[in-house]
Amino acid sequence: MKLAAIVLILLPACAQAQVYKCVASDGSTSYATVPCPAGSGETTRIIEPVPPSGVLNIPALAPPASADSTTENADASAETTDEAPQAPTVTGITVIEDSEEASREQKRTLMREEAEQHKKDMYDQDLRKKENQQRQEEYRQRQERERNTNINNSNTTR
Repeated sequence: MKLAAIVLILLPACAQAQVYKCVASDGSTSYATVPCPAGSGETTRIIEPVPPSGVLNIPALAPPASADSTTENADASAETTDEAPQAPTVTGITVIEDSEEASREQKRTLMREEAEQHKKDMYDQDLRKKENQQRQEEYRQRQERERNTNINNSNTTR
């Protein structure tokens, strides 16, 4: 029973898994627990350390300076006033820049343009098809009228 409790307590520490982001040459992205196959595109390891239970990985701000140290550090702080105060950084997620973003954006733009052109072409094709159907219907009606006229003329001449 004690062994089971110890195992359950230590289990979260062992549960951190590695995650790989695979970006294929066609721009598609997938995530896996194993590295991407060689030659299939770019592989990026995503690192997300698990914080200890109940504790956030946020560094504390520097403690406020006391009145005694203020006069001693006045000269030193005068030199650093040109620099902007640094905000605390949050650790835990490592962001890796995507080197292929520009080419994927170009591909997306090209695909959007091609899709728009395809829509226009399909609209024009449908419009021509309807116009041809209208012409054929008009031609059929005209021939039907001529045939009826010829039949009527032949009946009256008899």
